[in-house]
Amino acid sequence: MHRALYLVPLCNKSTKILLFHTFTNYQMIQRILYFSFMIILLGCTSQNYDQGKTLYDSQCASCHRSDGEGLAKLYPPIKGSDYWREHLEDVPCIIRNGISDTITVNGVTFTTPMQGIPDLTEYEIANIISYIQHEWYPEDSKMDISQVKKSLGNCKEVY
Repeated sequence: MHRALYLVPLCNKSTKILLFHTFTNYQMIQRILYFSFMIILLGCTSQNYDQGKTLYDSQCASCHRSDGEGLAKLYPPIKGSDYWREHLEDVPCIIRNGISDTITVNGVTFTTPMQGIPDLTEYEIANIISYIQHEWYPEDSKMDISQVKKSLGNCKEVY
């Protein structure tokens, strides 16, 4: 069987590692497919989570806090919120359009309106939700992009 020398580049976020190894064509194809699949699988998950965290930190944390605990009776918590669990399908609309209604979270009434973020794409909204779910609701069922799109399609302009 013909053997060829292949240069296989592997990298992580901080370093670039180059490995030289001799593989048969078939072995090389197997490895390329395997590593491509793993990079796509892990890279997409990590990228969505990282973007969600970045967006949460820049768009949400000033009110809801970086730990998701909210701010006294002014801004409701996201972490451990009964409202989050009971109204998850409304969350994409609330993120995009805000909310001016009085809401009750964990038995506490909040009257401060939340400004919407209409410039966020549906993917960015999905990534924020994905980050929150991963961070504070790992045991709950997840909301995917199709559910976010459906929710956004059903929400009112002024929530």
